Amino acid sequence: MKRHIHNIRLLSERRVFRAALSFIIAGLFFIGFYYGVYKPFQKKKQEMKSLYEERKKLRDELRHKAQELKSLMKEEEKINDQLSKLKDKVATGGDENTIVEQVKALISDKARAYKLTETSFSKEEVQDINGVKKIVLKAGYTSNSVESILRFLKDIEASGIMIESLSLGIDNPSNPSAYYVELRVYKLWMQR
Repeated sequence: MKRHIHNIRLLSERRVFRAALSFIIAGLFFIGFYYGVYKPFQKKKQEMKSLYEERKKLRDELRHKAQELKSLMKEEEKINDQLSKLKDKVATGGDENTIVEQVKALISDKARAYKLTETSFSKEEVQDINGVKKIVLKAGYTSNSVESILRFLKDIEASGIMIESLSLGIDNPSNPSAYYVELRVYKLWMQR
């Protein structure tokens, strides 16, 4: 019986030992799984999340930059249109006297078309603005119709000659149906 009790004790000790050993192995397995698989997975997951956030931030920034670029391109297009309009108004080539003669001929033709009588025409001054010359001319005209004078002025501006200043009034107080216009016009000119 003692032997039987001794065997039972040995069996129970073995069971306790096996249970403890199983618990230790399970603990080691859990620790190995936790630090070998779960922790690296969580670390990778956190890295992926931060990369996603960074990528999202960069994508939003890129969209913002694209919008800025579109608005800048529209602005550049407007500036290019204005520049091409300005280039149309700037004469190139020839010399100063040729430009004066061209402007005089153009204004005189338009004055005749609107039945205006030329009273004076002279070259006032030439200003040099960074290589672009501003040729200022002074002209005087009379007419019996204010409407003709106004259409004449509008037509001059449409042809690329800019009006710097003008004065409009009655030509002769004794004849209130006659009107005069004196204007200073200029043309930009650039030598090639």
